Amino acid sequence: MRLILSVSVGFLFLLLGSCSKDKIVKTRYYSYELNPAYNGNHPTTGLTANVYVKDVSIALEFLCDMTGSLDSNTYTLRIHEYDASAQYGYNPIATYDLGSIVNNTPKNTSISSTDFASFTEDFKGYFIIQDPKNPSNDTSTLLIFGKIGSEW
Repeated sequence: MRLILSVSVGFLFLLLGSCSKDKIVKTRYYSYELNPAYNGNHPTTGLTANVYVKDVSIALEFLCDMTGSLDSNTYTLRIHEYDASAQYGYNPIATYDLGSIVNNTPKNTSISSTDFASFTEDFKGYFIIQDPKNPSNDTSTLLIFGKIGSEW
């Protein structure tokens, strides 16, 4: 018992001693439920998505996952910039393409064209997952449609 306690206490000091202010990682978490305006045939029970944004030294890292998706579908993940003058309230051309989720496998993507502060403090956008059987920009066809970026 004494050996285990010594090893545990030693490990704790090693862990605490290795932490410093310059090792703090900036992160942001976004959680989404089914778009209430969705009007399609895709099953919607339990459909949710999460986006974890992590500041790495030369890029932003996005980790996206979904629940309630179908194994046989490919779900495209995109971030579009808010645009009040556009037909659906966002620029139809994606600002950031985060790839796709296939077979419920989380997707990890790095974006080097912006930094964490710009994305989380200045950027106003929407995280979008289109219905794989109806890829349209109409908000009633989007499975997931929610704000991302700054608190706006």
